[in-house]
Amino acid sequence: MSIPPLLKIEGDYDVLLEIYTHSSLKDGSMLYNEEYGDVDRLIQRGTSTLNDGLYEHFFNKRPLLNVEQIADHVSKAVTPDKLREWCVSWNVKSKFRAAPGACDILDSPPDMERFLQAYIGALRLRNPQYQPLELPPPVPPAQYPGHTVQNSYPPTQSNYPQPPQVSAPTASGGITLQKIHEAAAKNGCAMSYEAQQISGPAHNPTWQAVAKIDGIPFGEATAKSQKAAKEEAARKAFVAKGWRA
Repeated sequence: MSIPPLLKIEGDYDVLLEIYTHSSLKDGSMLYNEEYGDVDRLIQRGTSTLNDGLYEHFFNKRPLLNVEQIADHVSKAVTPDKLREWCVSWNVKSKFRAAPGACDILDSPPDMERFLQAYIGALRLRNPQYQPLELPPPVPPAQYPGHTVQNSYPPTQSNYPQPPQVSAPTASGGITLQKIHEAAAKNGCAMSYEAQQISGPAHNPTWQAVAKIDGIPFGEATAKSQKAAKEEAARKAFVAKGWRA
């Protein structure tokens, strides 16, 4: 079976830092993230999600398996050899950070397993309906808030309902900031923004803006003005939520 690409997450720096940083580089001073806590919480959620998905997959397999067969298949679904094959394909080693001599992730099945569990936990964090129905975990069917999903393999057939396709607004500004805020209010949500200069001289800076819905980042954009960056980030958040003007 060909190995599908791992979901590419862009902009979610805290989650990426947690997933790709070994414990040898964490001194205990890292702040507890108020959205997801820490990597151990992501791992716990990912482990539960993975187990549920595996049991569901083998429960529905035809011809029907008995309980012993299901348990046996689940126990053999994620092996050190498979973990290494997936991590090599996903180029995890080049991104994973550890103290010198502390960990070579491709030679450490426990750390590869923690990486997979943490990643699945992050997927579930971004999409509560996500279930890994096959291994390695496929790219989820919907684009996550503020993230880029790249999928280069044909979609698999599934009996599970797929989320509706959402057409993005045109870059010409077809959806105004006012309409976005009206949609947020209609859905009982509060929008807020963070903006900062990230490059360029003082007279011609480049701005980065993050649009948050109820305190959670849903859209990120850069532009030559703070206003333009804020508006584009808001449009991305609007699309990510699936709202209608």
